Amino acid sequence: MGIRFTIASGATVSDAIDISGFQLVALEIPSNFDGTTITFQAAEVSSVGQTGRAWGTYYAVYAADGTQYTITTAASRRVQISPADLLGVKSLKLVAGTAQATDDTIITAVVAHVA
Repeated sequence: MGIRFTIASGATVSDAIDISGFQLVALEIPSNFDGTTITFQAAEVSSVGQTGRAWGTYYAVYAADGTQYTITTAASRRVQISPADLLGVKSLKLVAGTAQATDDTIITAVVAHVA
């Protein structure tokens, strides 16, 4: 199953998506992606706003060793992610290391249902 995150042209941060009940297992990076890194912002939210988008205070995601959780990637790649790394996250934003130069960039997050 896939969930789509959109990073607008000229921006670095995607829309917020409520991923409650899912585990992120991979990111499919499209051919129009600009940059080489993706980081994450997460929020603990209990509901979705009237627009259907998740809301809350978003914080950069860091690993236990104090480094920001970063995926190194490039255009036209599928990057596997350990589901345990983002376990328990309810709402997520993707952050590209470089502003998207041309069209809106749609990154598909491959997810699995949490049992």
